[in-house]
Amino acid sequence: MEIKLINTSLSYLGAFTMPVRTTEYNEPVSGDLVRYKYQLKLDEQDSSVVIDFTSGNADLLPTWMQYHFSTDKLSVGKSVLSNMDILISDSEVHLRSNIERLKLLFMEDSSFGSASFRIGDNEIVHPTLSHKIEIQDLKIFTNNQLTYRKSGVYVESERPMLISECRHLMEWLPSVNRLKLINKDISSGQKFSSQSNPYLVFDLDYSEDSPSFQWDDALGKGTDDKLYKWYVYATQLIDDMDINNRIYSLLKEELSGELATN
Repeated sequence: MEIKLINTSLSYLGAFTMPVRTTEYNEPVSGDLVRYKYQLKLDEQDSSVVIDFTSGNADLLPTWMQYHFSTDKLSVGKSVLSNMDILISDSEVHLRSNIERLKLLFMEDSSFGSASFRIGDNEIVHPTLSHKIEIQDLKIFTNNQLTYRKSGVYVESERPMLISECRHLMEWLPSVNRLKLINKDISSGQKFSSQSNPYLVFDLDYSEDSPSFQWDDALGKGTDDKLYKWYVYATQLIDDMDINNRIYSLLKEELSGELATN
């Protein structure tokens, strides 16, 4: 199901159910997580933005249609085509506003990924116009080339939890050969994303001429396990195995060097 406007669209991609883990590591499975996946798109002449997000609400598209294309919004005395042009234009403005706001929010290093999808402007007066979501993936294209991607990443032992579907976010800037990993800072028993203070795990420049590596909270016990996880994370964003293998080699080299000096 899809709402396609002038340069924007909102699509329903389907539902999924999976066992839920609590935020306490190694706790038994406590139930099922039911989520609905959506996609927002903004297509312009030289650029495009694609945002995938999940929600516990299955009715975002019908609610959007009911609100933005209600007969109450029709102007008396205008033709059907004129009314439709006005309704489509208004809906486009609101959908574009959602896309721009969610894009900027998710690109922040401090972003947990939790956000709201706003049906209309008056969410304080009408709370039903705002719905909680979790951003899962953001892609930005320039002249049909991927220039930015940030996505939730995981290995199977880490997901999902009631508070979030993943513990880490990875950011990739292919045009400048840069890869960053961010930990969402989810603690045992945590109930709200506002209690987190996401932090940078590493920032890798994997360019051929002058690679560099900055890390925080990256070392310690289980370094080999961390290295494997980081590689798996990278493969979830990057299809080019040459790039993935270079990233693995650089991370392994840096971690081995740091361990040798400690």
